[in-house]
Order: sequence, then structure tokens, then C-alpha cells
Amino acid sequence: MAIHPAYQQIIGMGKDAIPLILKELEKNPNHWFWALKAIAGEDPVNPEDRGKIAKMAEAWLKWGKENGYKMTKTDLVGAVAARAGLSKKAVEEVLREAFSEIKKGLKRERELAYPDFGHFTVGKKKARIARNPKNGATRPGPKRKPAIGKKSAERNGASRAD
Repeated sequence: MAIHPAYQQIIGMGKDAIPLILKELEKNPNHWFWALKAIAGEDPVNPEDRGKIAKMAEAWLKWGKENGYKMTKTDLVGAVAARAGLSKKAVEEVLREAFSEIKKGLKRERELAYPDFGHFTVGKKKARIARNPKNGATRPGPKRKPAIGKKSAERNGASRAD
């Protein structure tokens, strides 16, 4: 598997592939450990856990979280509370309201631009044909308006120095 050309191409993507591999590892913990080790240049798996797929996956997912590849709501609330000197409950309430306002604005098809973070707009996708897998019947699906976001660095063409 590790010498397969497609596997090697994924490794060739470098650190950009890590979030995708970690997401796949959550769903199907198999065959990605060698690629992660090759890309990251480290191996968080304890020697006694080698060969134990579930333990290896757990170690890599923990590594991903510790290295900023994944942040949960609890992580975000805790980090903001610690930096701002506020209670977690207060931060959670502020974040809930902030995200609520973002959703409302996007539902009204407005843009949201937050410097040094990103620019969000509402896209438009054509209706697609939906098919019932049981009987094969088709019907038109709804038009969709997905939120589209770009990081500030992507939008401006370069990252800003802090």
C-alpha cells in the first residue's frame, strides 16, 4: 500500500494532506499511519501500541488536535476563556450569539468579512436530480445556497505578519 503511486502522491501533498488524512482516519482507521509519519516527521504512537490500529488512530487524532489540525467547540470556548479571563459560560454565550448573527447574515445573503480571519459569502448551486435508491424514482432536488468561506491569506494573495 505505501508504495502505491496514489499513496505516494498523497504524501507528496505534504502538510496540506494532514487534515484530510486525519478526517479519513476518524472514519476508517487503516493504512494512513505510515503517510502521517512521513509527512509529519514524527510518530506519536507509543511503542507498545504499534500494531493496535485503534490505539494508533487515537494517538494520531490526539496529535492532530494538539497540533491545531482540529478544534472542538469545547477547545475553542476553553481557549478564549483562558485568554480573555472570562468564564467558559460567558464565552460560550458570546460565541453562540456571534455564530447566530453570522448565520442570520448569510441567510439574508449578505457577506461577512472579518480581517485576518476570512471572507464569507453565500453561493448558489443549481437544483440537482434526486433519486430514491429503493425504487429508482427521480425528482428535482432543491436549489442550494451553501456558505463559502476564504481565509484572509487566500483572499489577499499573501498572509499578513503578526
